[in-house]
Amino acid sequence: MTTQVMTLEEYADMIGELAADWDGDQPAVLIGDVTGNVSVNAKEGYSKYGPVGYAQECFEGNGVFELGQHGDRRFFGTMLFAAEDLAEEARAQLEADKEVTA
Repeated sequence: MTTQVMTLEEYADMIGELAADWDGDQPAVLIGDVTGNVSVNAKEGYSKYGPVGYAQECFEGNGVFELGQHGDRRFFGTMLFAAEDLAEEARAQLEADKEVTA
């Protein structure tokens, strides 16, 4: 199983490049919360948090423990959507956020 490993700064650069090169209107970024019982378990060669697997060689020790105890899940469940695919209230929030940053 392949897992991309990069620094937070590299990740920020990648997101910046994606935004700069995006054709048309910028997409909305939705970040969901982890809800309910999420199983963390080991498979052959990778550890799995819910439906997402991470290569075992990324962890010094037990990947299940690392994922369950040390993973920062603030960006877990992140997806991009075109603004027109969102509800009117979500689109209004996007517009309000644009005005604040302008």
